[in-house]
Amino acid sequence: MRRLIFACTFVSLPLAGVLARQVGGSAGRASPQGVEVDALNRSVDACTDFYEFACGGWTAKNPVPADRRSWGRFQEVQDRNFTILRRILETPGGDPSTGSGSGDRRKAADYSSYAVDSETHVNGRLTLGENTADNGGIRLALMAYLAGPGVKASATLDGFTREQRVFVGWAQVWCESARPEAERLKALTNPHSSNRYRVNGPLSNMPEFQKAFSCKADAPMVRANACRVW
Repeated sequence: MRRLIFACTFVSLPLAGVLARQVGGSAGRASPQGVEVDALNRSVDACTDFYEFACGGWTAKNPVPADRRSWGRFQEVQDRNFTILRRILETPGGDPSTGSGSGDRRKAADYSSYAVDSETHVNGRLTLGENTADNGGIRLALMAYLAGPGVKASATLDGFTREQRVFVGWAQVWCESARPEAERLKALTNPHSSNRYRVNGPLSNMPEFQKAFSCKADAPMVRANACRVW
């Protein structure tokens, strides 16, 4: 149980910045509000493919660099942090210091049904631990937001409700452009699912998502036999 709580808490951390943006930053510092509208692809139905809805605009404007296998939000942050760190270190006087139950089997089967191409599927057993953390983490993050900062947040912002902004924020953390060979390698060897399914997998298991976007019961983003982790 402690391991699950830790994993869920850790996976919820990428949402912290998103949720903070919605309720304002610290005193004296401007903070952007709402979701990243330019990253959206509004031509896609959110109830059909939420990852493409939330990230389609971003991936269209961010092709994979010639020297990379993939390029996503985490690489953006990492590169920016390396640039800042190098600047600090090179500045004179700079301070460099500054799963075995039936639920597991269902979850593994859910993710094994996802394919990155016509022949390669996500390995639901290999990715079970991370998938469980994703499913629990986003649920806990939504609960925490609605019980805390969300109480004072704008009811509607950028055309999205409080709940919708949490889901879009989660999705936009995982925006990524990747070469087909990189996706295949990840599916075969990595304990993390493809970013698309780190978005669509957990959210398709949440009745809260279905309600927030008014998805029909037979929509691709609604699982008939949803698996609840928390």
